[in-house]
Amino acid sequence: QVSFLHLMLESQSTSRKKDRCQEVVLTLKVSTATAHSQQINVKFRCRSKKESFIFTFEDHDGSIQHAAAIAPKKKCPTSGCPVLLTLHGTGVPPQNQADSYKRMKGKNWVFGLDTAWVLAPTRHGAHNWEGPGMLTPMTALQRLAQMASKVSWMPAVDARKVVFAGHSMGGHGAWHLATHYPDLALAVVSAAGWIAKEDYGDSNLFFRHDVGVSFTDPGLKAILEACIAENMADHHVSNLRGVPVLARVGAIDRTVHPYYLRRMCRLLEQAGVDVSYAELSGKEHWWWDTWSENDGGVNSDPVVRKFVEQFTVPSEGIGQCHSHDDGENCALETERSKYRSSGALFASEPGRLVGRFVLSVFNPASHDGLRGVRVILQRTAMRRSKVEMEIQAKSAALYTSNVKMLQIETPSVASVPWQQMDDIVIDGTHLTNVSSTSEQPLCLYRHHDGSWNMVSSSLVSLALRRYGPARRVAEYPFLIVVGTSGGKGLDRVAMQMALYIANQFHLTSDALAPIITDTEAQNVQDYNFIILGQPEDNGLIMRSLLTTPISYDNKAFSIGNCRFSSNHTGLAALAFHSGQRQALILTANSASALEDIVHLATPTIPPMTRSPFSNLIPDFIVTGHEFKALGTGGYLCAGFWDQELRDDQLWTVLNRQSMSCSC
Repeated sequence: QVSFLHLMLESQSTSRKKDRCQEVVLTLKVSTATAHSQQINVKFRCRSKKESFIFTFEDHDGSIQHAAAIAPKKKCPTSGCPVLLTLHGTGVPPQNQADSYKRMKGKNWVFGLDTAWVLAPTRHGAHNWEGPGMLTPMTALQRLAQMASKVSWMPAVDARKVVFAGHSMGGHGAWHLATHYPDLALAVVSAAGWIAKEDYGDSNLFFRHDVGVSFTDPGLKAILEACIAENMADHHVSNLRGVPVLARVGAIDRTVHPYYLRRMCRLLEQAGVDVSYAELSGKEHWWWDTWSENDGGVNSDPVVRKFVEQFTVPSEGIGQCHSHDDGENCALETERSKYRSSGALFASEPGRLVGRFVLSVFNPASHDGLRGVRVILQRTAMRRSKVEMEIQAKSAALYTSNVKMLQIETPSVASVPWQQMDDIVIDGTHLTNVSSTSEQPLCLYRHHDGSWNMVSSSLVSLALRRYGPARRVAEYPFLIVVGTSGGKGLDRVAMQMALYIANQFHLTSDALAPIITDTEAQNVQDYNFIILGQPEDNGLIMRSLLTTPISYDNKAFSIGNCRFSSNHTGLAALAFHSGQRQALILTANSASALEDIVHLATPTIPPMTRSPFSNLIPDFIVTGHEFKALGTGGYLCAGFWDQELRDDQLWTVLNRQSMSCSC
């Protein structure tokens, strides 16, 4: 197994030599009780404040990732400068992505932006900035702010105000992050960004070439597609209402056809988003020179810089654009903006409060909020939830669809003063005593009769923590737990399977997946678990199954009134342990069926391999003896759990609309 060694280096001197800049090499001696010592040379580059630098950080899952950043060239306000969070395309190192925000001034390169940080994170693997890949840039954003707060010479970071940007795969990432965190979005810049991986290229076509396509029930396909619906940018365009968007692509791009941005911009325009779109004649997938040599190119030419400046410079610092101080032309693209909203190109203001907004959500756990409104619980899990908002100066009316619990709070960018409103109506229910809640978020629950009332906000984090799909077990530090009661032979096989899964996580996403035993796990609480083995061999399995609607007896698994008693039945199911943390149970009633379940972690399209369990794996799957031959055609049942509030406690329940089998 691979283990990370955390080192904290501190300087004993506060002085900095301005006349010297040279590489520093430290020699580290690493030794353990069971291995020979080893010396490792660690090199540190010397960088000026005007250049990009690379930093490492602990990610959301406990792994070590890195990012590149460029500090603002001008002074930041006390609250900090906003951040241009830029996401790279396939194979592009983060420093290259950060350094693409450069231009030639005279005979010198100028890097970065005047009044905004440039942050370019990265994570190994084919994550497409979705799922675990989405959380890495959001974690990098917080880590940069924390680092700046501890270093006196670094400009402050306002991590609540973000311009989401990216190119190619990163352009998709910009769509994805902005539609999932619209209340942080000052603006969006998507260059050559595609909409969904399943519609782009031919490597991930949904059920087009799969072995099991001829044997898979339409109801099961709907469940599996629901696992990835949250990654489809076009399903979430309504979330960008009020957020200015700049989309651009080369007219002869042979990698990401202009069709994808044309389609996305048509949908944005239809949703009332202020979007500006341009195809640049003669440009392909990437270019360095838009109108003149070294003018910044696809990511940082005068148009992009002017657009970003509109939303990152303090209002008193924005002047009229005739030409830049350095003599650069800041004229807009001469190409006609095909899907441009009415009015001036950049007329939309992100602080606009009143009007009609529609929040679209498929998975509440991966969404933040729109105008301060966030979906916490759905009536039917992983189906589209909508909240239509009609916001006025002192009142608001909300109309919900497939929503069971909401949270309402004042957002950072578009500060809707919810607590100061005279009247808030949700589905016909008038809320009372809203102004008496101070600045605390409002948590609202919808009862079976359609009425809404306020409940404890402590339920929010617990509800979101319980959402799937299965991949979410690896979005927090996790351990793989094997049994100790199966005898030497079976325990050794389980350990080999655990090593296989741990190595897959490391190879596909640099994730750290330590392996422990069920006896060691009894005293562990603040980790997610992947629990592996047969129920008779791993004592943690039966205890975790009690937190789900699944039961196991006489070598058979039961879900509702469905009983699976074949002697070759496997089960993958999200459960919980210690009452708070997720546990993904991988179990079966035979050794061969357990091997089938472990194969759910097997990559499907090397070398562009996704992290284990991160694609098309819902909350639970039951496999039968035909799984090895038919793939998804061998699934006996699959689905999602729902949650219900009873006696001020959340319970995991079964909803027949959220499962593929009918028994």
